[in-house]
Amino acid sequence: MTSIRLVADDLTGALDAAVQFTARDPDLAVLLDAKTGGAVPASAAISTNARDLDAAAAASRMDGAAAFLAWAELRFLKIDSLLRGHWPEAIAMALQAGPDQLCVFAPAFPAQQRITRDGRQYAPRADGALVRLERSAVHELARVGLRTAQIPAGIAADPGLAAAPGTVLVCDAIEQDDLDRLVAAARRDGPPILWCGSAGLARALAGRAPPLIVPRPGLRLVIIGSNHCVTRGQVAAVPAAAAARIPLGEDAERAALRIAASLEHGNCIVTPGLPDGLAADAAAAAIEARLRATLPRLAKPAEIVVIGGETLNAVCKAVGADALHPGGEIVSGVPVSRMIGGAWDGTTLISRSGAFGGPDFLARLLAADA
Repeated sequence: MTSIRLVADDLTGALDAAVQFTARDPDLAVLLDAKTGGAVPASAAISTNARDLDAAAAASRMDGAAAFLAWAELRFLKIDSLLRGHWPEAIAMALQAGPDQLCVFAPAFPAQQRITRDGRQYAPRADGALVRLERSAVHELARVGLRTAQIPAGIAADPGLAAAPGTVLVCDAIEQDDLDRLVAAARRDGPPILWCGSAGLARALAGRAPPLIVPRPGLRLVIIGSNHCVTRGQVAAVPAAAAARIPLGEDAERAALRIAASLEHGNCIVTPGLPDGLAADAAAAAIEARLRATLPRLAKPAEIVVIGGETLNAVCKAVGADALHPGGEIVSGVPVSRMIGGAWDGTTLISRSGAFGGPDFLARLLAADA
């Protein structure tokens, strides 16, 4: 079996990419203790949790992760399809760790209407119109000293895929079929490839979709830390009668009692409960502290829903989880995993990036208990 190593810069992203490989390796798990040496399984995924750090701190996190990637036959650097984070530096470090590599850069995620055209990334606005993102992949990669070549969409084979090691091929993709053809066109006798992209590219490399999982009926605990406008809109769309809203406060015991009481008869959405205007790093620290104080006071739930990568990382720390084992998806971009280790060992986890999903995502999911 081909060994697979995956590195992401946030935990929800690690899961939505790793779940794509379940058909190829059903044992692939996302490790949470940041081990990057040779003692980990041949196939494994990790998150550096570096997306929102400053450049120096992100580089420090990526240092060991670059070596972790080099152990595998299939090396996948998962980046954000909105081009957030320090991915140019991460690519440069990964290529330095294996200087014989060619990088195939394909960040499109067509299932979420995020596409690459003429080397530029496009994503939908709230009204559905596609807009070009400000960051240019070619310019960003040149900024860190990497040479690039552009590959158009729809190729069946292309001599560019035999470019010199160290080159980053910036690949267009409008449809999932474009990513499938890109993977098929890669030369098997060429240099080792560092695959760099989102869940769309991971899906193409896997060769088939992960299992589709139908949500089980039951009351749900939803933990939200993301302040993304998509998530805010989804929470607002949930009818008041469908779920209690409980903000985390400084009194962890009181919050835990309110959450437990609400789950006896209905769904519960837990929100950060932070004051407006708090800086992002201060907000993240406060959310982590409040989750660490509150969650261990709850009985182990059968299932949780967590939205936001930093929030998911904080949840896992709070309950002492060692790994997350993805098993399938509810819909594209929404993996279902099993928590491994810690106080919530065996709990089913539904996770999602704060920027994914339509306006009725949460309302529909919470209606599944009916």
